[in-house]
Amino acid sequence: MAALHLRIESLLRLIEKSNSISDRSEAAKFMMSGARKIHSDPSLYNSRDTKYSDAFVSEMELSFRQYTTRLINDMARDSEGGASRTIRFLGFSVNYTIAEEKWFKAKGETSPFGKLPFILLEDILEGQSINNCRVIWQWLEEVSGQLSSAGLFLKGRIILLRMCNGLLKQMSKMYDATLAGRVLSFLATSHCLNERSGVNIGGHKNLDHETEFETKEEFELHLSEMKNDNNKKMENENEESDEPSEGAVDYDLYESFWSLQQVF
Repeated sequence: MAALHLRIESLLRLIEKSNSISDRSEAAKFMMSGARKIHSDPSLYNSRDTKYSDAFVSEMELSFRQYTTRLINDMARDSEGGASRTIRFLGFSVNYTIAEEKWFKAKGETSPFGKLPFILLEDILEGQSINNCRVIWQWLEEVSGQLSSAGLFLKGRIILLRMCNGLLKQMSKMYDATLAGRVLSFLATSHCLNERSGVNIGGHKNLDHETEFETKEEFELHLSEMKNDNNKKMENENEESDEPSEGAVDYDLYESFWSLQQVF
């Protein structure tokens, strides 16, 4: 397996050095072709089956993740340049995953690489500064349509949810509210309304919560005091009016509104 891993790693390095990674579609095709040549080479991988085995997929995933680790180290040394190279590689991984999805779908099979971009993204965001996370998150928002159209969100939804929750925990409620809102908005648009993680399946209620509001007598007393105060202000302005204000709230509406808090 060591020779197999080295061949896959060499293929990734070759793509980077040839600058074909900037043309992500061509790089994805090159990667697909190289992966199939490696898989069919009996000296590296003893398999006559055209379908990728779990062992081969694991080696491919490991090579991508180790390559991502080097990019993370680059970001630590050079934040701006490292982030740029990381985004280019993430873009390449998305295009490669989509190309594999199309190839396997044409054969009536399921691609084993559907989770790859989300695994790499989680590895990268896990140890980054919030500033670097902002840059990478902006890229994710830009390619979200591409990921959604390829049906990848469904395959990587658990990883995506875990990644977003981890990122939210890193943020400051005071200084990172905007980014936190973007993350929550992304989660809301990328997951279905019936997503299990966002549905109260057991129908549990917060029984410790108590909502207190005024009784009808207290409400009418309070409303009467407000009217008296308004009348005094009008008298000071030489205006008299016994009519209640148009926006006055009656007790039925008040009770209905606050009663909802007892349920939710």
